[in-house]
Amino acid sequence: MRDLARQFLDPDRSFSIVPLWFWFGRLRKEELIRQVDEMVDKGVYGAFMHARPYLLTPYLEEEWWDVVGGVVDHAARVGFQAWLYDEYAWPSGTAGSVFKHGHQAPSRILALGRQHMAQGLAMREAEWTGPARVRVFLPGIPDTRQAALLVRVVERDHLDDAACREARDGQPSDPCQTGGGSAARTLVAAADVWDVSGQWGDTVELPPGRWRLMVFFTYEVSNMINYLNPETVQRFIQVTHEAYRQRVGRHFGTTIPGIFFDEIFNAGHPLVWTDGFAEEFALRVGYEIRPKLPLLIYDGDDKVLTYAVRRDYFAVLAQLYEEAFFRQISAWCTRHGLWLTGHTEEALHAHPLRQGDYFATQRHLHIPGADCHDYRYRYPRTITFVEPKGAVSVARLYGKPRVLSEALGGGGWATTLQEFKRGIHVLAAMGINFFALHGFYSEIDHQGSQADWPASFFFQNPHWKYFKIFADHVRRISYMGTIGKPVCPVGIVYPIRAMWEHTAGGRVDDTGLRIDQQYHALLNHLLSNQVDADLVDEASIQAAEVDGGRLRRGDASFAVLFVHKCQPLDSRTCDKLRTFAAAGGTVVLYGAGPPEPEAALLADLAPCVDAGEDPKVWLSIARQYEGHTLEVVAGEAEGFYAYCREYEGCRYYFLVNAMDRAKSLVIDFHALGAPQLWDPETGSQLLLPVLARWPEAKKTRLALTLHEDQAVYVVFRVC
Repeated sequence: MRDLARQFLDPDRSFSIVPLWFWFGRLRKEELIRQVDEMVDKGVYGAFMHARPYLLTPYLEEEWWDVVGGVVDHAARVGFQAWLYDEYAWPSGTAGSVFKHGHQAPSRILALGRQHMAQGLAMREAEWTGPARVRVFLPGIPDTRQAALLVRVVERDHLDDAACREARDGQPSDPCQTGGGSAARTLVAAADVWDVSGQWGDTVELPPGRWRLMVFFTYEVSNMINYLNPETVQRFIQVTHEAYRQRVGRHFGTTIPGIFFDEIFNAGHPLVWTDGFAEEFALRVGYEIRPKLPLLIYDGDDKVLTYAVRRDYFAVLAQLYEEAFFRQISAWCTRHGLWLTGHTEEALHAHPLRQGDYFATQRHLHIPGADCHDYRYRYPRTITFVEPKGAVSVARLYGKPRVLSEALGGGGWATTLQEFKRGIHVLAAMGINFFALHGFYSEIDHQGSQADWPASFFFQNPHWKYFKIFADHVRRISYMGTIGKPVCPVGIVYPIRAMWEHTAGGRVDDTGLRIDQQYHALLNHLLSNQVDADLVDEASIQAAEVDGGRLRRGDASFAVLFVHKCQPLDSRTCDKLRTFAAAGGTVVLYGAGPPEPEAALLADLAPCVDAGEDPKVWLSIARQYEGHTLEVVAGEAEGFYAYCREYEGCRYYFLVNAMDRAKSLVIDFHALGAPQLWDPETGSQLLLPVLARWPEAKKTRLALTLHEDQAVYVVFRVC
């Protein structure tokens, strides 16, 4: 503990703020070197060298490399870490511009051809009533057809008859042409699909009933790369990563610790596709996907088959994405001594199409990361908990000590340092311990830089002369959030398989939206009531060890697991949860409606609790089954956040008042020892008086006053 107290005063430089350093305009090496010295003087010991849209220096050309080399060499001399950012602007992977405006050469990767562009699978359709003779044809269909299918319509709530008339003579007079369907409108016969792909342009005899011709064809998204194509990603590595290695690779692992990717996602609607997808699907799953494509657009009358097809499609999509981009780039970074970090898509409802499986992809990052949207989009500014918590959960489950937030950008030039401090505190309470502030501007001499998601934290801002205090404050918070191990007994199972089942036609259906809402509501309610919780994927549950009523994986250890009733659990997950419950762990079913068959099996476990939809019940159950590490017994708990960690047998708590008014609180901590109050802003360490202590229950009661936007540590010293 003496080492902890000493390090708290002046943590290692590796815990520094590492901003996104926005490079604008015509770069001057001497000016950027001056800015490195300016950062070091204010306690900022690293930055991501980030080419922004208003960059005039030609990206990845000799002038660029001359500037990068000069900055990196100077950084090595002064103990500054020059992190790489892998792209001109964003999204990563293009190696050049995809913007209509700007001053850079177009994407070097997209210029290689359509096979490197993101692909979508579109659908157009027409409907007839049989018996009838109809022509298998729709006008305007490109020659990239993947399938032409006649599927029997079982039920149709309403379809605009003016837009989709029945054919009178075998020809659709005005075929319904859509980019995707809505599963809520149409029910199709899952087993009554007629593949007429080989009869394009021919006439066929329709049996009695209502039939829909669904024609699927691929198209390119010309401003996005194909993240499912390993060759595309390999070309990106060659053009970008290898170019850095050739020029500054001698600094990899020291002055250049790692590299950041940004804003990647799978484009394509209503379905994501790639060349060879159908063949790869058949190899991995064991059946042909093309005849099943209608079930990815509409609900089928066979619910079991419909959901199985959707799970298989999205699982293969997730695997291809993981293998082509994440695994390949992570392996390259590992071979060359770099840490991979960055962020993708955090919103659960968008995961099926755009991400596939958040945990399966993010686990390949050496430093998992997340964006921070709502500090720019909302007022009053707030942190959306699921963004940091997703990355934090990946880090804890997969043994990654650091976890990054692209933090607090876009609030505007009027945002105060006080507001930024509040945001840092809440992100830290969620478990973030690496702060990539968005951003430090190299200049604001032009509109192109002034308006690029301001404000700048850097020397252009009047608060810069005081920034050393802020930087040291954040460095202490990063240090304390990294050492030791988290104490977070509550886990919420990531319901991605349920979201796969309830995504059709490129949209999440009503059930999926309800799952999404309840998942976020559960996480938000627990965190807002001082019950820390992490998210956990099924793969981690299956790989976890059960010990003493705890499910342990990496740095995570759960006593309580919440499972949404609509989550179709893998049988291996069910087996591990049974073992967990038998050993004394608690499984909680939450959400609306009857549980899925797999989740229903858990109802026989003891203890297994049905928490329904009531947030008060969720909170009560989490507390009842030892899912918390402190309780506020007096005072205003709104806007009060906390985490608990253990270091060398001692517990310490990070406490945050995220309100613009002071709080006087009485708190019962689940810890024993001599309590001290550590202030990350000043480094001071003071003894705290104890109101009460219960050794048998291992609890200590303290009275604390937290000023507006203040954060402190309560450290229980036992040695």
